[in-house]
Parts: sequence; structure tokens; C-alpha cells
Amino acid sequence: MSTTRKCIYVCCMSELCVSCSRPLATGGIPGSSRSYVQATRQLHLHTVMIFNRLLLVIPLVVARTVDRIVATWKQPPQKVPTPGVPDGPLLGNGRLGAVVSFSSGLNGSHPVAAEVAFHMGHNSFFAAPTSNVSSCGYTDITRGGRKALGGLRLRFRGAHLIGVPRLFPRNGTFVAMLLGEAGLVRLTAFVHATEDVLLVNLTGPSAKVDVSVWTYTGCSGAPNPKAAGTDRLPTSAAASSEMLQVSRADGWEYQARGYKVREFHLIARTGSLANAHASESCEGLEGPCSMGTLVLRGAAAVSLDMLAIKLGARPKSPPSHCWSQLEAAHREVWAAFWSKSFIRIPASPVTEFFWYMSQYILRISSMGDASPGLFGPFVTDDQVNWMGDLTLNYNAEATYYGTCSSNHLETLEPYIQTILDFLPAAKVLAQGQFPQCPNAVYFPGHILPYGVTTADNGDMGQRQMGIFAALPLILYWRYTSDPAFAARVLPLFEGLAQFWDCALTKTQDDRLHDLVDCAEELCSPDGQNQPDPTVTLSILPGFFDAAADMAASLGRPAHVQ
Repeated sequence: MSTTRKCIYVCCMSELCVSCSRPLATGGIPGSSRSYVQATRQLHLHTVMIFNRLLLVIPLVVARTVDRIVATWKQPPQKVPTPGVPDGPLLGNGRLGAVVSFSSGLNGSHPVAAEVAFHMGHNSFFAAPTSNVSSCGYTDITRGGRKALGGLRLRFRGAHLIGVPRLFPRNGTFVAMLLGEAGLVRLTAFVHATEDVLLVNLTGPSAKVDVSVWTYTGCSGAPNPKAAGTDRLPTSAAASSEMLQVSRADGWEYQARGYKVREFHLIARTGSLANAHASESCEGLEGPCSMGTLVLRGAAAVSLDMLAIKLGARPKSPPSHCWSQLEAAHREVWAAFWSKSFIRIPASPVTEFFWYMSQYILRISSMGDASPGLFGPFVTDDQVNWMGDLTLNYNAEATYYGTCSSNHLETLEPYIQTILDFLPAAKVLAQGQFPQCPNAVYFPGHILPYGVTTADNGDMGQRQMGIFAALPLILYWRYTSDPAFAARVLPLFEGLAQFWDCALTKTQDDRLHDLVDCAEELCSPDGQNQPDPTVTLSILPGFFDAAADMAASLGRPAHVQ
């Protein structure tokens, strides 16, 4: 039996390595020698030589705290796929997300076939709207919202997992070990930090791996109108000896008028596949799929590409990937991210762990031009709870509470753009529901990116949605005082200020009150009215201060002043 072991990247610094060709020299300093160590002990050393040695040692002794953070799974995830929050390892780049599921591969003590699957989602993928509502183009609006893309499944014949799968937040890498008849197989995977591609590397002896790529058929229920056929959203599958592909679109052009329908292609490039074919369904998977068998001989790589191509265009074959180059660029991005802030709390490693994991999830959830919803890009089912939208009475904003203080303002950009994209719809909503408030804007409780809503225009009785949505923007302004940002968001703040100037009522106590509102959704448990909600009253002063400051910074006379 022969086993090929391959060090993917810089061997002595990578947890991906299976061996290290250059052991540490005496003293634990890479590249040092015993004679050098002895020489530094001599009394006639010049001060500059001592200083240079300190410069050499310090960067190696003072390790980053994030390098110690490792998440492990002692048992397979139980909630993947799920309509709610998954419990598997998460990978992503802020746009494309992957939730990992795996099985032990054991039937009692007998190895059968271990599985590792990557369930893919994307922040910009949801059922295309009609009349500005994401509803799959049909009458039942509850079938709209976020949709899963599909995924990649690897089934290792006659193998089982050993040890515990690990997730390294320092560079967003998942690692698992499998034991087959011929020996150990090492699986490493990451979603590239800047490219919409999942890269999976398999290293080990000869093994057979069944590879499947799948997608979903769309919204559940009978199609309406019947012209849509059996699939509520367009899907397709194709296979060749070197590539597996499934595609799905977010709607039909003749239904989603005025909205650019998008088609997403999941393309798995591998080595030579045997018995490659496409099917309407695969065992244990939902929807169209394509599959084949990969024979692992020493080392192989499987990648899953997500390409956004206009509906009707021919899917393009993704370029060949150089693993080392992609990994190097990926690691550079993560190193820059973690260099912006850190914490050290020796007395509470649990606090450290949760802080670093929360920062990790922030980075893999929020980049690009579409804000994450309730479950980020980690949508693993085609019918998710609350349609996976941005719920504006707490959930959407809570993602960003630690963004500014941790020096990661860039992760706020998708949220800012999503809120601004909804501004035209918010103006229309205010004109319809509050005609007595000219130039006002008003937000519903649930929205999606690109100016789309998921359900109706209801606010669950809570008028706080708009100013609550502005809270992360207020924090951004306080941390930056950026005039360009002020010019960008001031129309939103002025519209919200117009609404509250109209909605607040001065009473006999000579104070302004919010007399018609709900503190809880639908005023539960009172069911009628809950004036002066705490959330509204706590945000309004800071909101008006920020709006006035922005207007003043631009030299504009503003109503809010």
C-alpha cells in the first residue's frame, strides 16, 4: 500500500499539513542554528545584535489569540438541512455560504460509507418578486423568500470518520479525517474569502468517492399558473466526465416583470469521473442532481463554483483552479481581517471563544451588496422559517452590534445598501398608509435585498421599524463622521424624521409622545395599544442627533435641525 501525502501550503505554518519537511531548529526558532544560539550568549555581543535577536523572537512567541480558537463536532449535526438555524460547521465569504453535514459511516462497528455534504446558500438568492413581493410569482405569498441553492455531497465507500471534525475560524477552513480500507483520507474545505467558490481537497491513498451535486425544485405546492410546469422555479442538471452541474433560477421572466431574473449554476469540477450522469432525483437528495464516481489516487481536488448568469445564457465552464494560489489569497484576506482587532481574556477562554466565533460568523455572513437575513447565507431548506428575510424589529440589526467596536465597518456595507435600496418602496408605503405625513418614509417588518419585501407591508403594529433599521447606520456615523456617508444616507434620515415629526403628539405635560404604537408584536398580550414603547423612545433622541449632525456636516439646512 502506498500513500501520497501532500502539504498544501506553507508547511510549517499550516494546520492543513500532514508532514513538515523543515523541523524547528534548536531554540524553537525556524532557521536558527545551535552555533547562533551559543553565539548570542557570549558577553561581547553588541547591543544591536541583541536587539535584532529580540525582533526575531517576539513575533514567534506572541501568537494570535485566534490561532487557539478551534470549533469541534463530537457528533454529526442534527439540524442540517433545516428550515431554521443549522448546527453544522459554517463556511462562507459573506455572500456564498456553506453548511457542512457529515455522517460517521458506521453501521454498528462496520464501516459502510461516510458522507460529507456542503449545503449551499447565497445572500442574493430568493424567489423573484411580483408587485415587489417575493412570492415565486404566485398567489401564495408565504412560499416566497430565501431559497437554498443546493449542494455538494461526497460519499466515501467503505470508510468512516475518525476523530472529530474541526473548524478553524482563523482562516475559515474545515478539516475531517476518514479511515478506509487503504488508509487515511484527509478532507479540507473552505469557501474562498473573495471568490464564490467552495474548494475541497482530498488527500490520501486510493479510494472511491461518489460525488453528487443537487438543487431544489422550487416552491412547494401545485404550480399556478399551470404554464410554470411541475417545477415552481426553473431547474436543470447536466454531467460530464470532468464536471457536474445543476442550475436553478429565482423566477420566470414572464412573471417577475421589471426584475432581473437570475440563474445560479452549481458546477463541481473534479478529476476524471466514472459513470457521470444527470437525474431528476438522487437517493437521499431533493430535486434535480448530477453524479459520478471519483477514484482518488494519492491526491485530488473537488471544487464547487457558484456563477450568477443571466437567465437563458449558456453556463460557462469555470476556469481551472490553482489550489495553492487560491489558498494563499484566501489566507491573506483572513489574516487582514483578524489584524483589525483582537481580545485577550485569560481568565475566561469561553468568552474569548464566543467573541472570535461571533466575529467569524460576521465575516462569513455579510459582504457584497445583499444583506444576510435571519439565517445569513446558510439557508439549507427551500421553505425556511419567516422566509429567511430581514426582520427589522431586532434581528437584522443585532448582527451588527459589534461591528464598529471591532473595527469591521466594511461588513456593514451590505446592510446599508439593502436599507437604502428599500427607500423608494418605503416612500410609497408612507404615502399609502400615512398620507397626512408628506415626504415621510415608512418601513414594514420584513424586507429582502434590492427593494423587495417578503410578505406584505405590515409592521406588526410596531412603528419602530424604520428607526430601528437606522440604528446600525447611526453607529457607523458615530464611529466615522464620514461626510460621504452622511450624503449617502441623509435622504433616509430626513424621510424618517418627517414621519416621526408627524407621528409624535405633544400632550398636556408639554412632552412629545408616541400614542399609537405597540411595544410587542401585535401589542401582545394587550392586543390593542401600547403607547410610548421603550425601544422607540430610546432610539429617537440618538436618531435625531445623528440626523442633525449629518445635515450640519454637509452644510445643509435640514428639517431635523
